[in-house]
Amino acid sequence: MTFRTRLVMASTAAVVVAVLAASSASFLAARNTLLNAADSSLQVAANKIIHGQLIGTTTASQGQVVSSSGVIVSGGGLPVTGQVRLVAASLAPAFYVTVTVDGNQLRELVEPLAPGTKVEDGVLRNGGAL
Repeated sequence: MTFRTRLVMASTAAVVVAVLAASSASFLAARNTLLNAADSSLQVAANKIIHGQLIGTTTASQGQVVSSSGVIVSGGGLPVTGQVRLVAASLAPAFYVTVTVDGNQLRELVEPLAPGTKVEDGVLRNGGAL
């Protein structure tokens, strides 16, 4: 192989690596920005719900309340995992997670609800999670 051929191959490899690195960085930056925007929207919606206000479907399209025992009290459609049960039982802090429901990826905020929180079907005596 001539020096010229090796130089062209090395230059091509360097360009491919640079393009892959730039593409990866752009993807991660865009993903982080979109997740932060979704998380902020979820936090605003959760605060409204906790304070008894209604939210529009553009703010949050699905929601559910889980009792401290892990039973769905209101809403539904979202998975109730072990981590959600821990938050409902006040044993873990609030968290964000991406879940798949009916083949769609959704961003979810799981936040604890204080004992005495009013929900559609009554009052959560021992608290729960939104």
